[in-house]
Amino acid sequence: MKTLKTFSFLLLCSLFAACNTSTDVPQAVKDAFAKKFPDAGSVSWDMENTNEWEAEFQMNGMGYSANFSNDGKWKETEHKIEKKDVPKNVMSALMNVHPDAKIKASEISETKSGRIYEFEIKAHEKTMEVAVDMDGRIKKTTEESEKMDGGDDNN
Repeated sequence: MKTLKTFSFLLLCSLFAACNTSTDVPQAVKDAFAKKFPDAGSVSWDMENTNEWEAEFQMNGMGYSANFSNDGKWKETEHKIEKKDVPKNVMSALMNVHPDAKIKASEISETKSGRIYEFEIKAHEKTMEVAVDMDGRIKKTTEESEKMDGGDDNN
């Protein structure tokens, strides 16, 4: 009997995992994505949490991710950016606070509130994420436990 219960539990877990695929993305989310990113290709979906979906896709030869709430409201879009393409005032703000930082990855995050540049840096023997707004103001600094995609210096 114990074996049957264990088998049943594993079967239910497998069925639940199999159901959590891109085919379960709410239609409102798919429609909002298609409207916002009509030129997107190679789209894959993941459930970010119970209220949010993330699409990873290609557009204009670049990898993007975009997040939408279950009802199809756009929340955020991110993509990598080369260090050389970061505005000078944003880079200056970062380097003023962390002059010895090695930039390991950089991204642009866009929300309804605006654009933020996010950097993964190594400074003071720590890996940190630093967010800088378009005006060169440091908005957030956190010690990283999980790194951005990319890992290496992206000069």
